[in-house]
Amino acid sequence: MYSRRSSLFKIKKNKKMGKNWNILSLFIIFIVLLNILYISNNINNQILNKSNPFDQNNGILEEEISSPLLSGGLDDLLEFPFLDNFSDIWYFFQSNYESNLNLPISTYFRNGDETGSITDDKVYPVDNLYLYKSLLKIETNATATYSNYLDLRDSPFWYEGDSQSYDYGFIRSVDDSDNEIFDDRRYLIDNLVAINLLIDNIGDQIATIDIDGNTPVDSIEELFELINSSIFWDNTYKGFYDHNSTTDKYTESNLYGILTCLKIKNLYDNLNLNSEIRDRAELLANLTMTELLDNDIWDQTNIGFKEYTERDWTAGAPGYNFKYLKTNALGIITLIEYWLESGMNPDSDFFNYTKALYNKMETEMWSPNIGGSYNAYEFSRDPFWGGAGANRMIDLEANALMMLACVRFFEVTGNFTYYERAWELYETFESEFYDQSVNAYRSSISDPYNADKDFNANLVLCEAYIEAYELYNSTLLDAEFNVSQNVPDYIFNQDIMNLTSIYAYQNQIQYYNTTTEVYETKTIIYEIEDGDITYLFKTPENGALFDTVSDPITSSPTTLLYNITDLVSIGNNYSLWVYANSSKMGTAITLKHFNVVSGLIEVDILGLPSILYQGPTLNITLQINNTRNENVLLNVSMESEDIYNETQIVFLETLVLTNITFNLTAKLDAKLGPHELRFSFSGGTILYLEIIKLIEIGHSFDYRDFIYDSRTIKGGTIQLSLKVINFLPNSSQLLNISFTGEHLVYDILDEITLAKNEIRTLYYDLEISDQIVADSTEIIMKIKKGETVFYNKSFIVYIDPKFEIISVSFPSSVPQGEYADFILVIRNNQEISESFTMLVNGVPVETNLAGIGPGDNKIIVQVLPSIFPYDFQSKTFTFTLKDNQGEILAEYYYEIALELTAFNLMVFYVLPILIPIAILLYYKNKELQRKLLRR
Repeated sequence: MYSRRSSLFKIKKNKKMGKNWNILSLFIIFIVLLNILYISNNINNQILNKSNPFDQNNGILEEEISSPLLSGGLDDLLEFPFLDNFSDIWYFFQSNYESNLNLPISTYFRNGDETGSITDDKVYPVDNLYLYKSLLKIETNATATYSNYLDLRDSPFWYEGDSQSYDYGFIRSVDDSDNEIFDDRRYLIDNLVAINLLIDNIGDQIATIDIDGNTPVDSIEELFELINSSIFWDNTYKGFYDHNSTTDKYTESNLYGILTCLKIKNLYDNLNLNSEIRDRAELLANLTMTELLDNDIWDQTNIGFKEYTERDWTAGAPGYNFKYLKTNALGIITLIEYWLESGMNPDSDFFNYTKALYNKMETEMWSPNIGGSYNAYEFSRDPFWGGAGANRMIDLEANALMMLACVRFFEVTGNFTYYERAWELYETFESEFYDQSVNAYRSSISDPYNADKDFNANLVLCEAYIEAYELYNSTLLDAEFNVSQNVPDYIFNQDIMNLTSIYAYQNQIQYYNTTTEVYETKTIIYEIEDGDITYLFKTPENGALFDTVSDPITSSPTTLLYNITDLVSIGNNYSLWVYANSSKMGTAITLKHFNVVSGLIEVDILGLPSILYQGPTLNITLQINNTRNENVLLNVSMESEDIYNETQIVFLETLVLTNITFNLTAKLDAKLGPHELRFSFSGGTILYLEIIKLIEIGHSFDYRDFIYDSRTIKGGTIQLSLKVINFLPNSSQLLNISFTGEHLVYDILDEITLAKNEIRTLYYDLEISDQIVADSTEIIMKIKKGETVFYNKSFIVYIDPKFEIISVSFPSSVPQGEYADFILVIRNNQEISESFTMLVNGVPVETNLAGIGPGDNKIIVQVLPSIFPYDFQSKTFTFTLKDNQGEILAEYYYEIALELTAFNLMVFYVLPILIPIAILLYYKNKELQRKLLRR
């Protein structure tokens, strides 16, 4: 027994406070109106985004699959069975079934007649929870799911009594007329649906979402603690009670309890959450499954689950052991999930029970479409599956749950028999149950016929449809060429494309490996052997459709053999779209690429220059390998603008490397710049090979090795050299070379004549003005032929001063009678030495240097500020450096203080005072001595 306060399963229980109901009501009305206007478009868009058939096929984009890919456009491929009616169904219930409860979230009635008029004013919490894991699941994200859950919990739907005795949870129904609880019993399934909603819709985010301090983990554990308590869990005989006011053991409640506990165990294990919750959930599932299979609830003799028993699993009232479709459909689902959680052993009793139960229901409850009956399951059978006590009603909710069981059975086995049965049920739902006049599903269609619209039953069907649609789209198309290349080359008129395709259902199932004690994944594959496969061939140039091949799929794999004829032009990156579909599985599509080649392969082009100059002739050699299985005689041409074109007939022997030589010559008046050089191999109207190269046509002359001084001084000279080349083999050329610049002393214009094939090196000295004040100058070189400028080159020369002062130093103070050193470091940027004059206070003085040489020079001047011991006045000095022309290069002004030395202090200040005092004391002492002797 667990105490709610002391239990290990601690729950955070938070209630929303202070809601402004009027504002929220207006907001809800506004949202409802928007939903009415846009729900159809939103649902369809989200369905497309969720399960677009093209999302799983090699990254193919939807926009690539458009006309002219198919004559019928996308509608031929984009089919959405199962979900076609969702927007209409939602519009029907939203328009007719909305209750008048004053809540922050819209709620809906369960029962209405065939036109949608409400026949029962009760609102069931379980329906309004189930809504978001079925009909609205696609458009309700994780956060919205939890927000809706909290709104429903913070309403009359949630009963809150004595927390010490687990007296809380979702109740059965609320009366819309007075906004009060109508049935306060708390049913196990109603509260299990709440847990399943949070797990199914939120999944891995249960530990990360937080709304006003509430988290999905808190809510799951709060509900789990309730079902784990004595309110629902029978700790004596094991198993779950149906509701809080009974001790009967209903099979449906216990099956749903097992499923929910397995979900909690799986999720908590994957997310590494509370291990005690996980282990307790697993234990409850194990204990319950053991009691179901070992006691009277499971009919070991006749196969199948009985409806209910007493608390101790003994026989109940008459009819307790009848076999109901809904109960046993849920039994199939539960056995499958338990089989996955117990290791997925194909020899497991759980799997064998599942197959036996399904086969029994097929034999005894299936009503084939014969003689006015329908392809559907009947409602119930007596304890021995006999017809005497049978209820032959064809019920919507029970058949929807059976469809979900068939879908799940196919999902984990890949046995198409189960999917076929689900599809037949789908067709019956759409043809017989669906009321097109109001866009909702009838409650039953036979014995009795009931056209009423049950909200809960429609939601159960929607959940089955969502699961079926996800399975429907779990298809793939694997297409492979019979060659190793991903993009193969096919020789026209020689090769046959061989493409093998497998159209299959594929799904990955998670199961618990009981040996390794971790969840593992198993891939389930079913190869689809009926349907159609279509191949669409598109050109590489503009993507135009040029051929379509369609074949029926009669076996797997299926093979396409396609002749590559000369009608398929040579080209790279042809597109081959392959799509497969069947009447009962989603379209799968894949994209392949291939090339069509002639079989002639360019090996190399020898002698092809990067720049072809006007005039000279070069020999180039094409090396071609013929991989065709026949010899060919072809016309081979070399063509380009402004070259001399050439054509020759060439015999290319099979599997032999052939050298083809051309004379490549650019015309003398050829346009300069890039040109396309084209080599064509043709036979009749067929172009076998085309080789295109880009070459640069250059001048008939050129210059190279341009070298110049990048720095000089005012009035200096720039030395420059370059090589000029004449490419013409038979004639000379007259060139004009000029150098101009704003700061040149004079421009240079040089006329030279180059002999044929001559290479000459030219040298120039460019003089810079000594009046230049800029630190750089631009010089332009032009090379002209006649009046045409072929080269126009600009370059920058940096101007350095003749002299640069690097550093200057002079002390701020000096002891009396000592010299002070003025030190100036100067850089001479010239290549010659230059004399200078240093002046101190306008008077020339000698320095340590006779002249300023190239490079750095240190000039030192010594000055004596004062030799007088009593002179403390600051001294000023002006140092002036002049060049040999008398121009001032630098001038500095300094003030220096004189410091008293210790020697001067003693000699000139202390001793003159001490000596007279000493003499005075000496004589005074002698006088005292005489006076003492007289006494």
